[in-house]
Amino acid sequence: MVSLPEFSPPRPLLAIFLQALELQQITKRNWRIKSCSALTGAGLFDSFDWMVKDISSRIYLFSQ
Repeated sequence: MVSLPEFSPPRPLLAIFLQALELQQITKRNWRIKSCSALTGAGLFDSFDWMVKDISSRIYLFSQ
């Protein structure tokens, strides 16, 4: 297997994502752009970890 460097999109590309997906208009939901690789799986654990922590923190708020 070939080891590929972790991809980190340049800031102009992030700005394009933000504008195209209108993410800045989403104010009542938590969102984050994370880099990951479908080939190597790099970055997936961090992304799922963030998502699980975010969801679990909101579930805890509703259970009180």
